[in-house]
Amino acid sequence: MKTPLAVRQLPMITVLALCACATAPKPPEDALRDAANAVASAEDARASDYAAPEMRSAHEKLRAAQALAQQATPDQGNPNAIKARWLAEEASADAALAEAKAREVRTQSVVRDLQSKAAAPPPPPSPPAAAPSGSGS
Repeated sequence: MKTPLAVRQLPMITVLALCACATAPKPPEDALRDAANAVASAEDARASDYAAPEMRSAHEKLRAAQALAQQATPDQGNPNAIKARWLAEEASADAALAEAKAREVRTQSVVRDLQSKAAAPPPPPSPPAAAPSGSGS
């Protein structure tokens, strides 16, 4: 009886998974840059007008991540660096959520405007133009 392909590949998958788990955590700089870009993009989309709590959370987490990153040492597994990365990723997610909520509110506003225009009765027909009178002959 032939061994199924998934069973034959199981040892290789296990080794790859263990290697992925054993890699050193990445420094938080990339996550901080991504978070700052996400917050800036959400601000450009005026997300604070429509999703203030999410934007406040994104700003707070980004500031906390930046503070922790400054305290982090280049040691692998440094708890400050790990937490800074997590907070930066959460800030990115909060900013993306705020931007999506802002986009949804604006879209719903456009939909309501279009629906109200579609439901409005058509304007009355304009009266026919009068024929020119008196040609002077």
